[in-house]
Amino acid sequence: MKTIIIAIFIFTTITSVIAQGDLNVTVTGIENTKGTIRIALFNNESGFPTDETKAFKLVAIRITGESVNTIFKNLPYGKYAIAAFHDENNNSIFDTNFIGIPKEGNGVTKGTGKSLSTPNYSDATFQFTESSTNINIRLFY
Repeated sequence: MKTIIIAIFIFTTITSVIAQGDLNVTVTGIENTKGTIRIALFNNESGFPTDETKAFKLVAIRITGESVNTIFKNLPYGKYAIAAFHDENNNSIFDTNFIGIPKEGNGVTKGTGKSLSTPNYSDATFQFTESSTNINIRLFY
């Protein structure tokens, strides 16, 4: 019995170390260099796409051109969705008008452009299963 438990522990440890990689995220379509680009990586639907407090990982990147790039290193394999927005006023809030229409550029994985509805997690998910994966997100204003 002790041997089985040790074998399971070793297998689980090796699998968790091997089953991860680097996710390279590029955000394009940035209209100006004011503020930052905020990229939230979600591993479940809770909070997606605007509640960054529920994101699995979050980065804010200073803008120096028409695109930005970040790498989520040693990310466990699994199902994810990404939401990004241009925080032009650096208030760390995705600003909308009084009826909920975005005031700042935004995009999600598998996003196809402006929409009157909030994107849902299941439509934006992708399977992360390779040691090095590239994802591109285009912002729409």
